[in-house]
Amino acid sequence: MAQAKKMMSKVKALRYAEGGDVTSADNKKLGALLYRKRDEEPVSSSAMDLKRMGKQAALLGLGFAPGAGISDYFGTFPAVEGGTEPGAVENFQQGNYGTAALQGLGAMGDIAMGIPVAGAAVGSVMKAPRAIQRGMTASDALKKLPKVSEQGFYSQVEKAILDNPQQKGSGQQFLAQLQKTPGVKAEELQYTGLDNFLTGKPSVTKAEIEDYLDTNRVQVQEVQLGSPSKGQITSQTSNDIREILEAAQVFDDDAASFLERYQRANLSGRRDMQTEASLEEYLRSAGDNRTIDEVAEASRGIAGNTTKFSSYTLPGGENYREVLLTLPEKTPANFPDFDSYFKERYLNSSNGYTTPEAIAYAVRDAMMNWKNSGEQIPMSYTSAGNYTSSHFDQSNILAHMRLNDRVIDGKPTLFVEEIQSDWHQEGRKKGYQGQSKSVTQIDKELDSVVNEIRSMPGVEYAPTEADWARYPEITARHDALVAERAGIDPYKPGVPDAPFKTTWDELTLKRAIKMASDEGYEQIAFTTGKTQADRYDLSKQIDSIEVSTIKGDTRFVKIIPKDKSPNFNLQVNTKDGTVVATMSLSRQFRGKKLDEVVGKDIASKLLGATEPQTLSGVDLSIGGEGMKGFYDKILPKKIEKMGKKYGVKPVLTEMDTPDGKVQVWKFPIPKEMSKTVQEQGQPLFQIGAGAAGLGTAGIMGLSTGEENQGEQ
Repeated sequence: MAQAKKMMSKVKALRYAEGGDVTSADNKKLGALLYRKRDEEPVSSSAMDLKRMGKQAALLGLGFAPGAGISDYFGTFPAVEGGTEPGAVENFQQGNYGTAALQGLGAMGDIAMGIPVAGAAVGSVMKAPRAIQRGMTASDALKKLPKVSEQGFYSQVEKAILDNPQQKGSGQQFLAQLQKTPGVKAEELQYTGLDNFLTGKPSVTKAEIEDYLDTNRVQVQEVQLGSPSKGQITSQTSNDIREILEAAQVFDDDAASFLERYQRANLSGRRDMQTEASLEEYLRSAGDNRTIDEVAEASRGIAGNTTKFSSYTLPGGENYREVLLTLPEKTPANFPDFDSYFKERYLNSSNGYTTPEAIAYAVRDAMMNWKNSGEQIPMSYTSAGNYTSSHFDQSNILAHMRLNDRVIDGKPTLFVEEIQSDWHQEGRKKGYQGQSKSVTQIDKELDSVVNEIRSMPGVEYAPTEADWARYPEITARHDALVAERAGIDPYKPGVPDAPFKTTWDELTLKRAIKMASDEGYEQIAFTTGKTQADRYDLSKQIDSIEVSTIKGDTRFVKIIPKDKSPNFNLQVNTKDGTVVATMSLSRQFRGKKLDEVVGKDIASKLLGATEPQTLSGVDLSIGGEGMKGFYDKILPKKIEKMGKKYGVKPVLTEMDTPDGKVQVWKFPIPKEMSKTVQEQGQPLFQIGAGAAGLGTAGIMGLSTGEENQGEQ
């Protein structure tokens, strides 16, 4: 445990260097040291390629130097990618007999070089075969690499194009090759638009495809609440230094140049010690004796970076933050008549639409009007608009994680309190704009999925909710098809289309592994379904729910909060569960499904009532099967695939908290996995290595876990 706490101190120290929270002066020094070592991190860029090529040439020349053969034989010769190359004994043990023999020949060449007269020439000839082999191996290692994003993701499509030796051909040839390449996903071809770009092109060059991907790649971005990003810290620190120097009238062109270099170096992930020393000299001349790190510490309180759901955590965690994975915002839809539909028909009406809902309905009407005119709708318009969830202010959040730091089983751990996707949860319910399958085709697929679950052990002809919960993968495919079918209805506005419909959880897990690898954690861990179900238990926030009146296909539902805030009165259509009318402060729920407000199980009970009734206490604690299916089956299975190559998988363990032991899932990150993730990145499209109050977001958040997590 003591060693784990020591390691956690290192983790905190590293987070300090990137703007995180620390309190120990020793940690600050260690944080600066660890951060300076980050200049060894590889960067996939043409500049790095040139640097590596220069190193390759230098090492090839070094191979002929006196003593190089003996160094190579004993495993101390430097490798192109860092470290040293395996020695002859290691190669022999691994079955690389040819390489071991060439290393032996090279060592003999070194000995021969000590013989007078012809020794140097003979020795060089003996060392040449190993040098040639090294050159060929290094050339393979120095292939152009795909760009790796700041979040550690690369495009498998870009990698496939870079690895393709063909320089020119038809678009169909390149597309067919990509579709056959292992790891290339049709989803990435679709959302980059590369499939459309290549289709029908009689001739296209590899360079043109590279240029297209560079402009049209899927860009997953990140917002971190609770811990400022490196870019924010660097910019704020620069501003603070400039203000100090200007106030002391010692800011000049040299100081401006140093500041520019400081910001550029830190944004690229490298510390420029000479520049920092110069800036600190300027600070001293201005009467300020702080180091750059101390100025950075004072710059951490950046506005607009506060977390929203810190109360929805297990006790005992430190350094809580919320990580939002987003897509870039799109420009507003520019359909003919969109503005008039938006302003006159929806935004200013008295029917209670939110702005995103008004935009969605206006886009729908404008699209239908355009389609009816007989004109072709440009492809870019079929997915127009940005998505805003009820939980965060930022747009286009694909998924979010809520994280903190813990020590579990004696090891520093990046702990995931929750993983969620509001966007794709809502997409499953409302559908997505621009779906392309026919209703007939989807109905056939739905029949197939229903027949599949009917064939599973213990399932009767009519599957129950419990049956679906026992088979989450079949349920996920069923719900995705239902959502897709709903999205085809031209009079029902779905959410904007987006990638990662069924893999957003994999995306967040990969990002968590990358964060843990970068910041020195030895493992990640996440909650169980039981923890999630307990966290969002309605009985903790709701005093009771009443079905007060039943009239035909209508139920009048009253929700009474524990905090004595106004009641929520909903008129619900029994046939489809839609809230058709509301009273007082409840109008924000109009048009939503009852299960979005109170969860599937309770909604089913309320809609099935044949006479007035009240649910309270334990009656409100039912449900959570979807949570258990997601956190205890789907997530463990997906992360197990990521760890298979490294011989690790998630296991259940008990974590100490101030309130006692809690069962959690933990997943160790071996050094080999961490190194691969840091140096090579992870493929973006394939598996590679709640609410604070009871307002609108409050009630919606109560069922968030069951709905969002279970519908995978």
